[in-house]
Amino acid sequence: MHPRIEHARRHRSDAFQHRLRPRTSVGGFAHALAIRYGDELVVKDVNQWLAGFELAHVWGPHEQATARADLQLGRDLTRDDSSPYGRRLYGVDAAMGWRFSPRLSGQLGAGWMRSDYEDSFFPSVLADDRRDTLIQASADLQWQLGKAWLLTSELSYSSNQTNVDVFEYDGGAIRVTAHRSWQ
Repeated sequence: MHPRIEHARRHRSDAFQHRLRPRTSVGGFAHALAIRYGDELVVKDVNQWLAGFELAHVWGPHEQATARADLQLGRDLTRDDSSPYGRRLYGVDAAMGWRFSPRLSGQLGAGWMRSDYEDSFFPSVLADDRRDTLIQASADLQWQLGKAWLLTSELSYSSNQTNVDVFEYDGGAIRVTAHRSWQ
């Protein structure tokens, strides 16, 4: 899970998966992300490092159901020494999916992430360091249209609770995407 990133992103990710049993696997992942907001908001620019551990299982006579959970641990390092956006983050994600047919699948997911910021955001008003708790839930459907097209619809909800009121939010989103593969 990641906060909304509306500007330039450059990232590198790697994952490792190991099968424990025919239907159960464990794995790890690491990712590096450079978040850049441009000249006006350079104080928000960070380099993010995130790593985690994942457990996944499939079941059903045709392996049509999946469940997975992961633990995440990370850090946002600021590019500007005076920026209050450096933080430590940790959380959990879980999802369950079902393949209804060879062309239609769905997934339900939920996540919790804690962010502990390294500095006070408004020292003259609140001397405490900022602490956020982000809770997210989502449901999506994927429909394969022929060999080249994939249509995805997603309904999601996010709630960020924090000790710095200006950063508190909650709301939902609906997203529909079409993806074409060129082969």
